Amino acid sequence: MRRTHPAAAALAALFLSGCAEMAARTVPAEAELTRLQALGFTTAATSRSGLQVLRYSGPVTAAVACRSAAGSSYDTPPTARVRGDGARQRIELDAYLMLNPGADGQLAPGERDGIYVVTIVTLAGGRASTESVSFGPGGSGTFRSGMTCRPT
Repeated sequence: MRRTHPAAAALAALFLSGCAEMAARTVPAEAELTRLQALGFTTAATSRSGLQVLRYSGPVTAAVACRSAAGSSYDTPPTARVRGDGARQRIELDAYLMLNPGADGQLAPGERDGIYVVTIVTLAGGRASTESVSFGPGGSGTFRSGMTCRPT
């Protein structure tokens, strides 16, 4: 007789729901373009075939969501925070995205490419240090602290 431990079943369900949440979906290309522009992205280039190249550089926005090492939900991180030791941190986002919708005007997961770079700038004792993670659409990056970020 095989028994499933309730905690193991709960962890498996949480893991699978997290994977499903990360899965990119097919959306109307215009709706995705409008959503990204509302988050501060600008169009860097447009081709005759419909390829859109978007760029963003500045404070972190809802284009990414992060969770702490101990957290279970992803949220938009604050643009600035103060650590327990008094060090001030600023969280920045640099992103370049290519949206290449199909002839049907829909944007499928394979029709997105690019890179997101989330950087934490820490100011402590008159010195600045940085730590960055990078990931593509559908991916994620984890800082040394265990904070994991992914695109929305």
